[in-house]
Amino acid sequence: MMLSTLLAALSLFDSSSLLCKIGSKCGRAKTDGCKTSADCPGSLSCVIESANYSQCVDCTAASFATQCSYMSETFLPKAEAVCGIDRCPGRCPHHNDTECDVGVCVVEADHNWAQCIDCTNATAYQEQCIYWSADIRTAADARCGLNCTTSPPSPSPTPGPPAGRCHNNTECKAPSQCVEQADHNWAQCIDCTNATNYNASCKFWSPDMRVAAAATCGMTCMASSGGECHAHDLLCPTPQTCVTEADTYYSQCIDCTNQTWFNANCQFWSDKIRSAAEAQCGFTCP
Repeated sequence: MMLSTLLAALSLFDSSSLLCKIGSKCGRAKTDGCKTSADCPGSLSCVIESANYSQCVDCTAASFATQCSYMSETFLPKAEAVCGIDRCPGRCPHHNDTECDVGVCVVEADHNWAQCIDCTNATAYQEQCIYWSADIRTAADARCGLNCTTSPPSPSPTPGPPAGRCHNNTECKAPSQCVEQADHNWAQCIDCTNATNYNASCKFWSPDMRVAAAATCGMTCMASSGGECHAHDLLCPTPQTCVTEADTYYSQCIDCTNQTWFNANCQFWSDKIRSAAEAQCGFTCP
Protein backbone atom coordinates (compact mmCIF):
# COMPACT_ATOMS: atom_id res chain seq x y z
CA MET A 1 0.00 0.00 0.00
CA MET A 2 1.52 3.31 -1.03
CA LEU A 3 1.59 6.66 0.72
CA SER A 4 -1.41 7.63 -1.40
CA THR A 5 -3.57 5.36 0.77
CA LEU A 6 -2.22 6.65 4.06
CA LEU A 7 -4.79 9.20 5.15
CA ALA A 8 -7.68 8.18 2.95
CA ALA A 9 -7.86 4.63 4.22
CA LEU A 10 -8.02 5.76 7.81
CA SER A 11 -11.78 5.97 7.46
CA LEU A 12 -11.94 2.22 6.87
CA PHE A 13 -11.20 1.06 10.37
CA ASP A 14 -11.44 1.98 14.00
CA SER A 15 -7.74 2.20 14.57
CA SER A 16 -5.99 2.61 17.87
CA SER A 17 -2.80 2.80 15.88
CA LEU A 18 -1.40 6.06 14.00
CA LEU A 19 -0.60 8.95 11.77
CA CYS A 20 2.54 10.22 11.89
CA LYS A 21 2.58 8.81 15.20
CA ILE A 22 0.20 5.94 15.27
CA GLY A 23 -1.11 5.32 18.72
CA SER A 24 -0.43 7.09 21.92
CA LYS A 25 2.20 8.02 24.42
CA CYS A 26 3.57 5.55 26.93
CA GLY A 27 1.47 5.45 30.02
CA ARG A 28 -1.76 6.71 28.54
CA ALA A 29 -4.99 4.98 29.51
CA LYS A 30 -4.77 1.22 29.16
CA THR A 31 -6.67 1.16 25.83
CA ASP A 32 -3.94 3.29 24.23
CA GLY A 33 -0.52 3.75 25.82
CA CYS A 34 0.93 0.69 27.54
CA LYS A 35 3.94 -0.60 29.41
CA THR A 36 3.34 -4.32 28.85
CA SER A 37 0.78 -6.34 26.92
CA ALA A 38 -1.08 -6.78 30.21
CA ASP A 39 -2.10 -3.13 29.81
CA CYS A 40 -3.77 -3.89 26.47
CA PRO A 41 -7.36 -5.03 26.01
CA GLY A 42 -8.11 -8.50 24.66
CA SER A 43 -5.34 -10.09 22.63
CA LEU A 44 -3.62 -6.84 21.64
CA SER A 45 0.13 -6.58 22.17
CA CYS A 46 2.06 -3.66 23.62
CA VAL A 47 4.53 -2.08 21.21
CA ILE A 48 6.95 0.36 22.85
CA GLU A 49 8.71 2.74 20.50
CA SER A 50 10.48 4.74 23.20
CA ALA A 51 10.13 5.81 26.82
CA ASN A 52 7.59 8.40 25.67
CA TYR A 53 5.55 6.47 23.14
CA SER A 54 3.73 3.14 23.11
CA GLN A 55 0.61 1.57 21.61
CA CYS A 56 -1.53 -1.54 21.83
CA VAL A 57 -1.50 -3.30 18.44
CA ASP A 58 -3.51 -6.13 16.95
CA CYS A 59 -0.90 -8.60 15.69
CA THR A 60 -3.28 -10.81 13.71
CA ALA A 61 -2.06 -10.85 10.10
CA ALA A 62 -5.11 -9.29 8.46
CA SER A 63 -5.49 -6.52 11.02
CA PHE A 64 -1.78 -5.74 11.08
CA ALA A 65 -1.69 -5.45 7.28
CA THR A 66 -4.30 -2.69 7.55
CA GLN A 67 -2.91 -0.89 10.59
CA CYS A 68 0.72 -0.90 9.55
CA SER A 69 0.11 1.35 6.57
CA TYR A 70 -0.53 4.24 8.96
CA MET A 71 2.36 3.66 11.36
CA SER A 72 5.32 6.03 11.49
CA GLU A 73 8.73 5.04 10.19
CA THR A 74 10.02 4.64 13.75
CA PHE A 75 7.00 2.82 15.20
CA LEU A 76 6.50 0.29 12.38
CA PRO A 77 9.81 -1.62 12.87
CA LYS A 78 9.02 -1.99 16.58
CA ALA A 79 5.54 -3.28 15.77
CA GLU A 80 6.89 -5.77 13.23
CA ALA A 81 9.36 -7.08 15.81
CA VAL A 82 6.73 -7.49 18.55
CA CYS A 83 4.22 -9.10 16.22
CA GLY A 84 6.75 -11.31 14.45
CA ILE A 85 5.73 -9.89 11.09
CA ASP A 86 8.34 -8.76 8.57
CA ARG A 87 6.13 -7.31 5.87
CA CYS A 88 3.81 -4.31 5.64
CA PRO A 89 2.22 -3.90 2.18
CA GLY A 90 3.96 -1.10 0.31
CA ARG A 91 6.17 -0.07 3.24
CA CYS A 92 9.91 -0.49 3.79
CA PRO A 93 10.70 0.98 7.24
CA HIS A 94 14.23 -0.45 7.28
CA HIS A 95 14.82 1.26 3.91
CA ASN A 96 15.80 -1.96 2.18
CA ASP A 97 14.62 -3.05 -1.27
CA THR A 98 14.20 -6.59 0.08
CA GLU A 99 11.22 -5.38 2.11
CA CYS A 100 9.28 -4.69 -1.09
CA ASP A 101 7.24 -7.40 -2.77
CA VAL A 102 7.04 -5.12 -5.81
CA GLY A 103 9.41 -2.33 -6.79
CA VAL A 104 12.19 -0.69 -4.81
CA CYS A 105 12.33 1.20 -1.54
CA VAL A 106 12.17 4.96 -2.05
CA VAL A 107 13.15 7.08 0.93
CA GLU A 108 12.40 10.78 1.43
CA ALA A 109 15.44 13.03 1.84
CA ASP A 110 14.54 13.65 5.50
CA HIS A 111 14.08 9.89 6.10
CA ASN A 112 10.67 10.51 7.67
CA TRP A 113 8.90 8.25 5.18
CA ALA A 114 9.74 5.41 2.81
CA GLN A 115 7.58 3.33 0.51
CA CYS A 116 7.85 0.68 -2.17
CA ILE A 117 7.56 2.01 -5.71
CA ASP A 118 7.62 0.21 -9.04
CA CYS A 119 9.95 2.11 -11.36
CA THR A 120 9.59 -0.31 -14.27
CA ASN A 121 6.23 0.81 -15.66
CA ALA A 122 6.37 4.47 -16.66
CA THR A 123 2.64 4.63 -17.44
CA ALA A 124 1.60 3.22 -14.07
CA TYR A 125 4.18 5.44 -12.39
CA GLN A 126 2.60 8.57 -13.88
CA GLU A 127 -0.87 7.44 -12.84
CA GLN A 128 0.21 6.95 -9.22
CA CYS A 129 2.85 9.60 -8.56
CA ILE A 130 0.47 12.56 -8.68
CA TYR A 131 -1.10 11.29 -5.45
CA TRP A 132 2.17 11.15 -3.49
CA SER A 133 3.56 13.86 -1.25
CA ALA A 134 6.03 16.29 -2.82
CA ASP A 135 8.93 14.78 -0.80
CA ILE A 136 8.31 11.18 -1.83
CA ARG A 137 7.66 12.24 -5.43
CA THR A 138 11.02 14.02 -5.57
CA ALA A 139 12.78 11.00 -4.09
CA ALA A 140 10.99 8.61 -6.46
CA ASP A 141 11.83 10.68 -9.53
CA ALA A 142 15.50 10.58 -8.54
CA ARG A 143 15.50 6.85 -7.70
CA CYS A 144 13.50 5.80 -10.74
CA GLY A 145 14.96 8.24 -13.24
CA LEU A 146 11.45 9.39 -14.17
CA ASN A 147 9.67 12.74 -14.16
CA CYS A 148 6.28 12.81 -12.48
CA THR A 149 3.50 14.76 -14.14
CA THR A 150 2.69 17.73 -11.92
CA SER A 151 -0.90 18.39 -13.03
CA PRO A 152 -3.30 15.69 -11.81
CA PRO A 153 -5.96 14.53 -14.25
CA SER A 154 -9.66 15.02 -13.53
CA PRO A 155 -11.29 12.62 -13.51
CA SER A 156 -8.35 10.47 -12.54
CA PRO A 157 -7.09 7.69 -14.81
CA THR A 158 -8.66 4.25 -14.63
CA PRO A 159 -8.91 2.49 -12.24
CA GLY A 160 -9.13 5.72 -10.24
CA PRO A 161 -7.22 7.23 -7.35
CA PRO A 162 -5.88 4.82 -4.78
CA ALA A 163 -8.14 3.99 -1.83
CA GLY A 164 -10.00 7.23 -1.34
CA ARG A 165 -7.57 9.86 -2.64
CA CYS A 166 -9.58 12.16 -4.87
CA HIS A 167 -9.80 15.32 -6.93
CA ASN A 168 -13.56 15.64 -7.13
CA ASN A 169 -16.73 14.00 -5.82
CA THR A 170 -17.09 11.72 -8.85
CA GLU A 171 -14.04 9.82 -7.62
CA CYS A 172 -15.65 9.01 -4.26
CA LYS A 173 -18.12 6.24 -3.54
CA ALA A 174 -21.38 7.66 -2.19
CA PRO A 175 -22.11 8.88 0.40
CA SER A 176 -18.48 9.99 0.72
CA GLN A 177 -17.40 13.27 -0.82
CA CYS A 178 -14.03 14.72 -1.78
CA VAL A 179 -12.52 16.93 0.92
CA GLU A 180 -9.40 18.95 0.12
CA GLN A 181 -6.92 20.60 2.47
CA ALA A 182 -6.59 24.37 2.26
CA ASP A 183 -3.02 24.05 0.96
CA HIS A 184 -4.23 21.69 -1.83
CA ASN A 185 -1.53 19.17 -0.93
CA TRP A 186 -4.01 16.41 -0.10
CA ALA A 187 -7.65 15.49 -0.72
CA GLN A 188 -9.52 12.36 0.28
CA CYS A 189 -12.98 10.82 0.28
CA ILE A 190 -14.80 11.33 3.59
CA ASP A 191 -18.26 10.23 4.65
CA CYS A 192 -19.92 13.19 6.37
CA THR A 193 -23.17 11.30 6.98
CA ASN A 194 -21.97 8.88 9.65
CA ALA A 195 -20.84 10.70 12.79
CA THR A 196 -19.70 7.51 14.53
CA ASN A 197 -17.37 6.44 11.72
CA TYR A 198 -16.26 10.02 11.19
CA ASN A 199 -15.12 10.45 14.77
CA ALA A 200 -13.49 7.03 14.86
CA SER A 201 -11.33 8.04 11.90
CA CYS A 202 -10.79 11.80 12.11
CA LYS A 203 -8.47 11.68 15.12
CA PHE A 204 -5.90 9.89 12.94
CA TRP A 205 -5.95 12.44 10.09
CA SER A 206 -3.48 15.27 9.77
CA PRO A 207 -4.49 18.57 11.44
CA ASP A 208 -4.93 20.18 8.01
CA MET A 209 -7.29 17.42 6.90
CA ARG A 210 -9.25 17.58 10.14
CA VAL A 211 -9.76 21.32 9.72
CA ALA A 212 -10.90 20.85 6.10
CA ALA A 213 -13.23 17.99 7.00
CA ALA A 214 -14.75 19.92 9.90
CA ALA A 215 -15.53 22.82 7.55
CA THR A 216 -17.01 20.52 4.91
CA CYS A 217 -18.88 18.13 7.18
CA GLY A 218 -19.85 20.50 9.96
CA MET A 219 -18.59 18.00 12.55
CA THR A 220 -16.04 18.47 15.32
CA CYS A 221 -13.39 15.82 15.76
CA MET A 222 -13.24 14.54 19.33
CA ALA A 223 -10.16 12.97 20.91
CA SER A 224 -10.40 9.75 22.90
CA SER A 225 -10.60 9.94 26.67
CA GLY A 226 -7.02 10.27 27.86
CA GLY A 227 -5.90 10.40 24.24
CA GLU A 228 -3.82 12.68 22.07
CA CYS A 229 -5.39 16.08 21.44
CA HIS A 230 -5.02 19.37 19.58
CA ALA A 231 -6.85 22.30 21.07
CA HIS A 232 -8.16 23.70 17.79
CA ASP A 233 -9.03 20.62 15.75
CA LEU A 234 -9.06 17.58 18.05
CA LEU A 235 -11.04 18.45 21.16
CA CYS A 236 -11.05 16.57 24.44
CA PRO A 237 -14.28 15.06 25.78
CA THR A 238 -15.79 16.99 28.70
CA PRO A 239 -14.58 17.44 31.41
CA GLN A 240 -11.08 16.65 30.17
CA THR A 241 -8.80 19.39 28.88
CA CYS A 242 -5.86 19.37 26.48
CA VAL A 243 -2.53 19.42 28.33
CA THR A 244 0.62 20.14 26.31
CA GLU A 245 4.21 19.27 27.20
CA ALA A 246 6.59 22.17 27.76
CA ASP A 247 8.41 21.37 24.50
CA THR A 248 5.01 21.32 22.68
CA TYR A 249 5.88 17.90 21.21
CA TYR A 250 2.80 16.17 22.56
CA SER A 251 -0.63 16.98 23.99
CA GLN A 252 -2.99 14.70 25.89
CA CYS A 253 -6.56 14.82 27.24
CA ILE A 254 -6.48 14.92 31.04
CA ASP A 255 -9.25 15.37 33.60
CA CYS A 256 -8.21 18.25 35.86
CA THR A 257 -11.56 18.15 37.71
CA ASN A 258 -11.14 14.72 39.26
CA GLN A 259 -8.09 14.03 41.40
CA THR A 260 -9.05 10.37 41.80
CA TRP A 261 -8.97 9.94 38.00
CA PHE A 262 -5.75 11.94 37.85
CA ASN A 263 -4.02 9.85 40.50
CA ALA A 264 -5.11 6.57 38.89
CA ASN A 265 -3.73 7.55 35.47
CA CYS A 266 -0.75 9.84 36.06
CA GLN A 267 1.59 6.99 37.01
CA PHE A 268 1.43 5.74 33.42
CA TRP A 269 2.33 9.06 31.77
CA SER A 270 5.74 10.17 30.59
CA ASP A 271 7.65 12.55 32.84
CA LYS A 272 7.05 15.47 30.48
CA ILE A 273 3.28 15.13 30.22
CA ARG A 274 3.02 14.42 33.96
CA SER A 275 4.88 17.64 34.78
CA ALA A 276 2.71 19.64 32.42
CA ALA A 277 -0.46 18.08 33.84
CA GLU A 278 0.56 18.75 37.44
CA ALA A 279 1.20 22.39 36.58
CA GLN A 280 -2.04 22.84 34.64
CA CYS A 281 -4.32 20.84 36.93
CA GLY A 282 -2.82 21.83 40.27
CA PHE A 283 -2.51 18.18 41.31
CA THR A 284 0.57 16.22 42.35
CA CYS A 285 0.95 12.67 41.10
CA PRO A 286 1.41 10.34 44.09
